[in-house]
Amino acid sequence: EAAGSIEASEEISVPAAVAGIIDAVTFKEGDRVGPDTVLVEIEVEKYRLGEERAKAELDRAEAQAALSETLYTNRLKLHEEGKKQSKEWVTEEQMATWRADQLKAKAEAGRARVDLELARRDHRNARVRSPLAGLINGKLVSKGEFVKAETIVARILNVSTLHVRFSVPELEASRLVHGQEVSFGVRSAPGKTFRARLFYMSSAEVYGAPDG
Repeated sequence: EAAGSIEASEEISVPAAVAGIIDAVTFKEGDRVGPDTVLVEIEVEKYRLGEERAKAELDRAEAQAALSETLYTNRLKLHEEGKKQSKEWVTEEQMATWRADQLKAKAEAGRARVDLELARRDHRNARVRSPLAGLINGKLVSKGEFVKAETIVARILNVSTLHVRFSVPELEASRLVHGQEVSFGVRSAPGKTFRARLFYMSSAEVYGAPDG
């Protein structure tokens, strides 16, 4: 027999993914949170407007690309028809210029598409969410505070898996083996027995993972 303690399997640090002033903090120490629970909001309106601006820029770039494509296609037909009739209605130099304009417009549309995806990601990340179900173990920011990307806003204990830590005298430690089943009780549930299996033993402490 030994006295011990129950611990969370791990503590997760939750970082901000965008920089800005915190509009809202929706949690406190001790709160239970689930996957995707919003913990902090960082200038959400600014990032929403950034996404809208990027969408407008993409619409403009795609319209310009479509126009450049139409102009090039029509002039290419005219150029080829002129060649059939041995006439130079459109010069090779003009065709090269229109072709370059067409490629440039396509590239601009591609860049605008990437910018929109980045803006959407930033808008989404302006709400910092919990990556897992757990228990808030640390609140590290406050409303109105400026944070940088990667600033830790909270620490969460992963309580989906628990560890039992206990110490035994050296003489009795020799009787323990990896994978051995042990039973234990907790003060909050008097008379109830739980089971665990040993997964790690150090020279001073033993760790067990509860079954179920």
